[in-house]
This record gives sequence, C-alpha cells and structure tokens, in this order.
Amino acid sequence: MRTNKKYILIGILTVAIIFLAFFLYKKASLPLSENEFINIYIQLSIANEKYQNDSSKLQQEKKQILKSFKVTQKDLEHFIKTYQKNPEKWAGVWEKVNSKLEKLNQSK
Repeated sequence: MRTNKKYILIGILTVAIIFLAFFLYKKASLPLSENEFINIYIQLSIANEKYQNDSSKLQQEKKQILKSFKVTQKDLEHFIKTYQKNPEKWAGVWEKVNSKLEKLNQSK
C-alpha cells in the first residue's frame, strides 16, 4: 500500500514539473510585442543612418541592439512574417514607427 502512494506522489510531482517547465518555456519564447518591435526597428534605423558608410560598424551596432533587447534576427523575422499576414495590424505598426521617428526628428 505504501508503495502505491509513493508512485502516486512521484507521478504527481513529475506532472507538476512538466507543467512548470512547459509554462516557463512558453513564457520565455513569447513573440515580440508591437512596442518592442517598434523600439528595436527605430534603434536599427538610427544605426543604419549613423553607420551607413561603415558596414562593419553597422553590423556591430545591430548585434548590440538585438542583444540589448534580448532578441534575435529570427525573432524580428517571425514578427514581420506574422504581421504581414494581417495588413491592418502591419499598417498600424508602421504608423506608430513613423510617428515615433517624426517625434525624434522634431526633438533634434
């Protein structure tokens, strides 16, 4: 009888650990939000403008930007592919990007 209780307890703990691991994995692999994408895109645009004549410096800066936001190029590509499937959302993203860029230009 005690052996059965032990197996049940081990089974419950195993299931709990699996659910916890799955939850943590899902949380860690969430796609970029619109705001994150917009901020990253703006930083990348500024870097493109600043280092347009120095491709090696531009690549270094892009890597640093992605690292600072804790994203990869694939994360950006996934966001773009997802949003391109929904033109209204995609247009909304670009309106926000343009608005933020205009505000940055006006503050200069």
